[in-house]
Amino acid sequence: MNGWATYNEKRRSADIVPRDARFDDEALVSASVGSYRPNRWGLHDMHGNVWEWTRSDYAQYPYDEQDGRNSLSPTARKVVRGGSWYDRPKRCRSSFRLSYPPWRRIFNVGLGVVLEAEQPSSEVVASLPLR
Repeated sequence: MNGWATYNEKRRSADIVPRDARFDDEALVSASVGSYRPNRWGLHDMHGNVWEWTRSDYAQYPYDEQDGRNSLSPTARKVVRGGSWYDRPKRCRSSFRLSYPPWRRIFNVGLGVVLEAEQPSSEVVASLPLR
């Protein structure tokens, strides 16, 4: 690994994040939205840049719809998913989760904005290329 406690001339700041020189994206911490290629479904930034807050209260597995995790409590610990630039690769997946109190500020956790698209017409769907 290169980069432990080095000084990067481009950034003009101390860079204490461990890196592998083969994969340097020149981002000191998180990268701008859409900086990388989309996944095979055309979605960007689904995991690995910053953890993403969810509205779910943290509860142990197995999942039980009646256990209160969907109650939207303002004080319960909330689930974060997806891993971040600071984590080991095994955490950078949507199925890995942690939890934090909702009032806590965390340097590598953000949120994603979801906009629901209108239902496309059957003509639009028929015109889409198959992959």
